[in-house]
Amino acid sequence: MKRHTFLPERTGLWLAAFLAVIGCTSGLAQSTPTGSAAQGRESRPTNANSALVQPMTQMASQMKSARKTGDPDMDYATLTKIHHQSEIDLIQQGLKSGKNPELMTFMRNLVPEKEKDLAELNQLSRELTAASANPSFSQEINQKLNAMDMDTQKGMNGRMTGDADKDLIATMIQHHQDGIDLSQTYLKYAKNPTLRAHAERMVANSQREIEAMKQIIK
Repeated sequence: MKRHTFLPERTGLWLAAFLAVIGCTSGLAQSTPTGSAAQGRESRPTNANSALVQPMTQMASQMKSARKTGDPDMDYATLTKIHHQSEIDLIQQGLKSGKNPELMTFMRNLVPEKEKDLAELNQLSRELTAASANPSFSQEINQKLNAMDMDTQKGMNGRMTGDADKDLIATMIQHHQDGIDLSQTYLKYAKNPTLRAHAERMVANSQREIEAMKQIIK
């Protein structure tokens, strides 16, 4: 009797077709995000919004590496100059991608004020001479700077939503709060009356600006 050999060949074809279908189905499942994965991709910040974090990370790095004398007046002036410059950089970055007209006007109006504050600190720094170091101030301010750096490194990127205006406000509020914390720490040890007045004004202005920004986009 003549043997037929087509069954093994046909079985092989069926198996190949079955594996191809399984492969296509697996590929579709991997390429179609669902649930939290899909939401994560949709809320991923854009490059423009991620760039808002750069002035914050640069500020934290520069503050930590800045030369410190231990004198509260001298060190506060040094650190706050870095803070003011980073705020100007942050605003300029936000103006590139912001959409809300009211918010953009608010930010533009802040720039001359921050430039004036920076110029005042530059002048004060030239007049200051380092006094004796205050270990308590140095310890407390270093703790603040370490906390600021940690929060910036781990927290800011996670707060970016992809909405240019909301991200700008969130970053600015954090930046303002850092300035408030820095100034309030210094005020416990301040000696220079002009620099003390600058710190008090910085706290008041930052608190007022935080509330104003919250009202622009609720």
